[in-house]
Amino acid sequence: MFENRFLRFKEYLVIGDLHLGFEHELGEKGYNVPSQTGKMLESIKKMAKKTKSTKLIILGDLKHAVPNMSSQEKREIPFFVRKLDEFFEEVVLIKGNHDGRIEDLVKIDVKKEFVLDNVGFIHGHALPSKEFMEKTKCIVMAHIHPSYKWRDHLGHRHSKSCWIIGRWKEKKVIIVPVFNESFYGSSELIGPFSKELKREEIILTDMTKLL
Repeated sequence: MFENRFLRFKEYLVIGDLHLGFEHELGEKGYNVPSQTGKMLESIKKMAKKTKSTKLIILGDLKHAVPNMSSQEKREIPFFVRKLDEFFEEVVLIKGNHDGRIEDLVKIDVKKEFVLDNVGFIHGHALPSKEFMEKTKCIVMAHIHPSYKWRDHLGHRHSKSCWIIGRWKEKKVIIVPVFNESFYGSSELIGPFSKELKREEIILTDMTKLL
């Protein structure tokens, strides 16, 4: 079930690309942006209650800074994850390319890949293992921050985050939108899946189907 920036699969709520702590990077560039961590926490809890989801999968890039950690991340991420762990029966974090040393900050299950009933969950910055491919019929991933771009009748450019549903090596692929609403992303596919991925559907986060 798709809803906004959330995917629900069985009892799991699935999200990706939170990039907690991105405000610190903007602050170093002279922009004063309030922390969005609390807002995202409440949004997750609200959607979990609405969909009656009891478990959570985070598809990587929980944190933002690479290769190090900012003081904001060291302060806010342990609190954020602890509150999620108290709220959900299970929290699974798939490690993304921004999640270096994330194990030092959180006390939840951190995995490279996760498979549930022939559906595989990965971040998407690296190709999955042979074992993962053998067990899965559908791949759910993040990393790409997919967006749809267009011009209106006045020539103004617009960009909105979207879902991409397609096929890669005969497997169904679902690419989730970036969860952090401060990010838009790219209309161009990136990463190791990009060359062979065939797009079949594009759906905006308001559920408008474009393809």
